Amino acid sequence: MFGIGSHENFSGRPATEILSRISRLFKNPESLASEPTAAPQSLEFELNDGRFIEREEVQMLSDSDSPSGSLAIFRDITERRRMEIFVASQRVQMAEILKLKVLGEMAGNISHEINNPMTIIHGRASLLKELAQSGTLDPITAHDYADSIVVVAKRVATIIQGLRTISRSGDQDRFESVAVRALLDETLSFCQEKLKAHSVELRVAPLPDDLVIQGR
Repeated sequence: MFGIGSHENFSGRPATEILSRISRLFKNPESLASEPTAAPQSLEFELNDGRFIEREEVQMLSDSDSPSGSLAIFRDITERRRMEIFVASQRVQMAEILKLKVLGEMAGNISHEINNPMTIIHGRASLLKELAQSGTLDPITAHDYADSIVVVAKRVATIIQGLRTISRSGDQDRFESVAVRALLDETLSFCQEKLKAHSVELRVAPLPDDLVIQGR
């Protein structure tokens, strides 16, 4: 496994000597320096050539129960670790596939959520244009219409930002504190128009601003 040869080359030799001879093979040689314990302990190491090694070590006791040496067994667990890595990557891919499936199902709803606000923006802008052309546009009316356009435009931006958040992969992002209230508001922005279209009134109990969870 380590290119030492027959057991005569290391049998009965101090562990420090053996470890010094094989340490160059390990990606993190300093991780080899662990003291044996009475209870068996199992550690995993990665070699420079990409293999993974498991070391199971236990302290050997003399007849007087005093430490007399240690027994270490090395196993090549490369295939097992590669399978674990493969399974983990498959889980990530499946999660992304499911996410895309959900996005596909949401596409119709999202178009409805955006079309209604865009209709409002178009209507208000058209009225402003007509009033301006006829010379009957007063400052108060202009302010009210412009204010409603800004509010609806912000709603569209929130929907688009939420869609971007859902569609992107965040598995490499750091965990951070997320306000539950803001998360809920962002999620509900996708379905408010559909709920209204089906005459559904959704009531959400007030949530404290300091209620947070850890998420990406």
